[in-house]
Amino acid sequence: MLFNSFAFFIFFGVFWLVYRLLPPSYRKYGLLIASYFFYAFWNPAYGLLLIGSTTLDYVCSLQIEKHQTNVHLKKLFLLLSLTVNLGVLIFFKYIDFLGQNIISLAQIIGLEADWVTLNLILPLGISFYTFQTISYTLDVYWGRIQAERNFINLALYVSFFPQLIAGPIERAKYLIPQFEKLRPQFNSEIIFWLTLGFFKKMVVADNLAPFVDRVFNAQLTASSFEYILGAYAFTIQIYADFSGYSDIAVGLALMVGIRLHQNFRQPYFAASFQEFWQRWHISLSNWLRDYLYIPLGGNRSSHRLFTYRNLLITMLLGGLWHGANWTFVVWGGLHGLYLILERPFLHVTIKAFWIRLLKRICVFQGVVLAFVIFRIESLHHFKEIVSLVGSSTLYFQYTSLPSVGLLFAFVSFLIDIAITKQWLLITPKQSSAKQYWTRYIVLLGLFWTILFFGVFQGAQFIYFQF
Repeated sequence: MLFNSFAFFIFFGVFWLVYRLLPPSYRKYGLLIASYFFYAFWNPAYGLLLIGSTTLDYVCSLQIEKHQTNVHLKKLFLLLSLTVNLGVLIFFKYIDFLGQNIISLAQIIGLEADWVTLNLILPLGISFYTFQTISYTLDVYWGRIQAERNFINLALYVSFFPQLIAGPIERAKYLIPQFEKLRPQFNSEIIFWLTLGFFKKMVVADNLAPFVDRVFNAQLTASSFEYILGAYAFTIQIYADFSGYSDIAVGLALMVGIRLHQNFRQPYFAASFQEFWQRWHISLSNWLRDYLYIPLGGNRSSHRLFTYRNLLITMLLGGLWHGANWTFVVWGGLHGLYLILERPFLHVTIKAFWIRLLKRICVFQGVVLAFVIFRIESLHHFKEIVSLVGSSTLYFQYTSLPSVGLLFAFVSFLIDIAITKQWLLITPKQSSAKQYWTRYIVLLGLFWTILFFGVFQGAQFIYFQF
C-alpha cells in the first residue's frame, strides 16, 4: 500500500477516524492492528516474518537482561537473535547473489558448478526493520536500554507503519516511550510535512522517472548529453523520492502523536562527504556509525590505516545493504574512498566564500558520479556509458526535453523551500503576520502544483526495493 495511492488514502482516513474515537489506553492497540494490516495488505504471508522477528527479539532481549552476569548465555542469546535476523535477510535478499558469485568463482578455478536461481520476492522493508530490531537487541546487550517487557510496545516499535517500509530507522529508546502518550492531532506543521513530501514525490520524482528510466535502460542507447543530464536528473529524483517518503512519514506519524527524526537535511549543500552522510539518510548513517564503524574501532585505532579500513568496510557493507548487486558495493566503496581521501583535510578551516562554494560543487559532482553507478544495472553498463560519453558529441534525441527543463525549474523551487524549511515551521505565536501568511501562501502554491503537475498513478517509492 503506497502513500501516494488511493487505497492508502481510504485506509488512513478510516483508521484515523477510528483512532480518534478510541480511549487513550487503547490507541496503541489500534495502531498495532493498523500497522499489521498495512503490511499484510501487500503480502499476508510475509507478515509472519515481521511477527516472528519481533517475538524472537522479545524473548532474546529478556534472556540477555536476565543473564547479565553470565557472559556465555548472554552472548548466546545475542548471537541467536543476530543469526536469525541476518539469516532471514540474507536468504531473501542475497541468496541468489551469493550463489551466482560462488559459481562464478568456482568456474574461474576450473570447477564445474551450477546455481538454480530462486527468484524470491523480497519482503517490503525487511532491510529497515531488520536493522531496527538489531539495534534494539544490541542496545539491551550493551546495557544502553532495558529490555521491553510489554510485547505490544515492542511489536509496535518494529511495525509502526509510517516508517515501516523505508524508515527512518528509529531507536527503541526514542520511539517506544512515545507509545504511552499517543494523541491524535492535526496542525500546520503536519500540513507542511505532508504537502512538501507529496510535492517531492508526485511532482519532482515521478515526473523525472520516465526520463531517467529511458536514459539508463540497458537495452537502449542514449546520447552523451542525455547520460549527463540523466545523471543529474536521477540525483534529484532519488533525493525527492526518498526524502519525500520521509517527509510524509513524519507528517503521518505526527497525526497519531509520534515524532520521528528528520532523515534528510539539505544533503546536496554539503561541503564534505562526511557532511553529506550527516545530511543524507541520517538514520542509516547513524546506525552504521554506532553499530558497525565504532565497534570495528572507529577512529580510535593507533594508526590511521586502521581508521581507513574501518571507513571502507562500513561503506562497503552500507552499499551492500542497498541491494544484491556489485553496483551497490562499488557505490559504497566509492563513498568510502571519498571519505578516506578527504579525511586528512577535514580540520583545515577555510573562510573564503568562493572556496567553500567550490568545495560544495566538487562534493556534489562526486555524489552525482556515485549515483550513476548506484542507478545502472551492471558495471559493464557503466563502462559502456563512460565510453560513449567520452567519445561522442553532445546532442539530444529524447523528446521530453521541455518537461525535463520544467522539472529542473521545479527543483530550483524545491531547493528554495528546503533552505527556508525551518522558517516555514515557525509557530504562529513566534511569527509575524507577514511570515504567517507567506507560509500558507507557499503551502497553497505547493498544493496547486501537486494538483496540476503531480503524477497520480501511485508510482512506487525507489527505496521500497531495498
